[in-house]
Amino acid sequence: LRDQDTDNDGRVVDLFGRVLRLDATTNKVEVILEGGGAVDGNNVPTGNHLSSPDGLALATIGSRTYLAINEDMNPSGLPANPDHFDEVLNEIYFLDITGDAAGKSYDVADLFRFAVGPRDCETTGGRFTPDGNTYFFNIQHPDAGNTPPFNHSVTLAVTGFADYLSTGLPTNKVEGTGFNVWPNPVSQTINMSEVTDVRLFDIATGRVIKVVRNTNTLDVSDLNAGNYLLQTINGEVQKVVVQ
Repeated sequence: LRDQDTDNDGRVVDLFGRVLRLDATTNKVEVILEGGGAVDGNNVPTGNHLSSPDGLALATIGSRTYLAINEDMNPSGLPANPDHFDEVLNEIYFLDITGDAAGKSYDVADLFRFAVGPRDCETTGGRFTPDGNTYFFNIQHPDAGNTPPFNHSVTLAVTGFADYLSTGLPTNKVEGTGFNVWPNPVSQTINMSEVTDVRLFDIATGRVIKVVRNTNTLDVSDLNAGNYLLQTINGEVQKVVVQ
């Protein structure tokens, strides 16, 4: 524990918590993820910063396995909260634990921040559907003074994980249907000949890089130069070269 985890009387104040793994065959318990995270010279957390992990849920999507972690932070303010937020802020993180085994541990840098709740709420009750494609979670008791609709409790369902996290290049290529993209090669924005839902695959890795719905343009200015496949919701595919 760091110095800021001890109060003026020398008592330990465990602000951050941790995620544990229990091996039911041996009754062995081990830490796989410590809360907290890096802080700057002003004790302000930088990068991923996990506090009071709660509400764990597992899902296998395609070939990957993910652990969803809800925060339940107490107390509010620094150093438990990220950035300069001085009130209760609860987030949800995803952790790729594919191939997880006894003795393996992770760092907060391995976390992917999935959602941020409104001020003074608690994110809780996270559960995946059996196919791993939809994740349900609750936002409860947010600050009544928040700007509507962020002052109300709500249950959210986020779907489409199978599309977003899938690996492997499209196998149902449909070409010669009149769907076109330009310019190609491209460095900024791809224009498409119809409004549609699209996925952009990195040919080198087979992973989905972007998913955009109901659009006829796609910003690629943040991508590395290379070859990509653009697939529409109808299975039409175009190769795109990003310069």
